[in-house]
Amino acid sequence: MAEVAHWLGIALLALLCVGALLTLVLGLPGTFLIVLIGGVYGWATGFAEVTVGTVAGLFGLALLAEAVELASAARGGGDPERKPSLRITIAAIAGAIVGAIFGAPLL
Repeated sequence: MAEVAHWLGIALLALLCVGALLTLVLGLPGTFLIVLIGGVYGWATGFAEVTVGTVAGLFGLALLAEAVELASAARGGGDPERKPSLRITIAAIAGAIVGAIFGAPLL
C-alpha cells in the first residue's frame, strides 16, 4: 500500500508541475508555482526525496527565469528604431491590468 501511495504522490507531483508550466502560457507565475508544489511535496514527505536544497535550487532557477524574462521585456526585441511609443506602452499596461482583473476570475 505504501508503494502505491508513493507512486501516486509522484504522479500527482508531475501532473501539478506540468499544470504549472501550462500557466506560463497565460502569463501566470508558473515557475514559482513549481517551487511551491515542490516545497509542499517535500514537506509532506519529510523532505526525504525533495530536499530543502532542491527547493532552494528550484527557487534560484525561478528567480533566474524571471530575470531573463524581465531583461528580454525591457530590451523590447527587434529593431531599436521601431520601439512602441509611450502611449502604446501605457495602453498595453492598462490592458494587462484590466485583463488580469476581469480575466482571472474566469480561470
